[in-house]
Order: sequence, then structure tokens, then C-alpha cells
Amino acid sequence: MKNILKKSGKTLILLTLLLTVVFNGCEKDKEDKLQLPPESAFTIDLSPFASQAKTTAVAETGTHNNFLYAATVVTFWNIAIAGVMAIPTAAYVKAFEYEPVRVSNDKWKWSYSVTVNSIVYTAELYGEVVDAGVEWEMYVSQQVGFQDFLMFDGWCNIQRTEGYWKLYESPLAPVEFLQIDWTYNWEQQTGSVKYTYTKEGTDDIGNYIEYGVTENSAYNVYYNLYSQPEEKLFNINYNSDTREGRIEYDGNSYCWDSNLYDIDCVE
Repeated sequence: MKNILKKSGKTLILLTLLLTVVFNGCEKDKEDKLQLPPESAFTIDLSPFASQAKTTAVAETGTHNNFLYAATVVTFWNIAIAGVMAIPTAAYVKAFEYEPVRVSNDKWKWSYSVTVNSIVYTAELYGEVVDAGVEWEMYVSQQVGFQDFLMFDGWCNIQRTEGYWKLYESPLAPVEFLQIDWTYNWEQQTGSVKYTYTKEGTDDIGNYIEYGVTENSAYNVYYNLYSQPEEKLFNINYNSDTREGRIEYDGNSYCWDSNLYDIDCVE
């Protein structure tokens, strides 16, 4: 009987120690702060065409028509999205400067202020861990203006390698108008971001611009731009180091060299 009691006592002690380790491990995991998706999950870099187009006004030799053609296509989209994306983009990017606080077991909150065009906004970004990943909600209030407007929500997987955002038009018309689909490879620092216009009842529904960074040695950046009802699709490939690139449209390709001069495309 004594041997049985001794064995039972040892087993109980080992079990207690094991449960203590597991419990402490779980508590440690719970204290790990929720991480944001990459900043690039929200933004498209259009700067190469916006900035370099200014340098091609006067050509010493040759022409810059092909590059300017691509820049014009990108600029059209830049103008279209600049106004509607200014506040949500600024609100999201600002979150990286702050630490979240836990509001429940699986939910975290970022709170801060951000200024856009001299107007102060208060942002509250919530991230909640669910079975399939993390659900996100961004509420924005304007100083002396609208309050607690759900500006966008979204989802990403636990690894933060893919997800989407859905943006809502305004406090007076809180309808979805844009979806952002994104991917990201943390090791390679490559990925893609696609803006698709989703507002129902408009001729522009389905229009999109997709931006990606790859490991392709010839062209490591691409832009795909599609517009309705004309059903126009432009494919732009660009090398961010050399500035060489090409635009493909309607079965034809137009290329430029590192000085942005027109050249014949080499297949």
C-alpha cells in the first residue's frame, strides 16, 4: 500500500509540474501582442512614375513617349484613388507607431490621432483573433465632425502573408466602394496589392489596379491596370534599380531604357 501511495504521490507531483509549465506557457502566449499586417498591405507605390515623369519634359536626344505613356496611365489611377485613400491610408500607417492594448482575451486595440490636410482624426483599430485568422476593424472620428465611422474592415491569416480590406465610402453613405487584396512574403519581402472598385450601381465596378514586387531580375515591379466599360487592360513591368521598363496594351509592347528613352522591345 505504501508503495502505491508513493507512486501516486510522485505521479501527482509530476502532473502538477506539467500543468504548471503548460499553464505558464499559455499565459506567455496570451501576452504576445497582436502584430499588424505589413504596411505594404494597404499601399501601392506609384512614385516611380509620378517623380520621374517630371524629368522628361525636354529630351536632349531621342524621345520618352513610351515611358510617358505608362506614366499617364498610372497618373490617371493615382488621381482617382488619391483623394479617397488619403485618410484610411494615413490612419492605418500611423498604427505602426503605437503599441496595442488588450481589450479581451483575443482582441487588441490601437488608439491614436492622425492629421490629414490639417484636420485631426482619432483612429481606433481593432484586431481580433478568430479560428481562421485575424479580423480587423478601423473606426475613425473627425475632430468636430463625424464619430465612430467604420472606415474599413478586413481579414488576414495568422502568418500575415495574405488578406483583404474592405473600405466604406463615407459616414453619410457607408457603402463598400473598394476592396484591397494583398499578399506578402516576409522572407523575400515581396508581395502584391490589388485595389478593386466594388461600389454597386456604377459603371466603374470591377476596375482595378494591381501592384507587385517580385524577385524577377529583369523587371522586379509590375502594375496591372484594368478599366471598364472600355475593357482596357494595361500591363506595366519596371525595374526599380535600373528604371528600365515596358508597357503592354492591346497586344503591343512599348519599352524604355534606364534613361527613360524609347527603345525596341526585346522579347
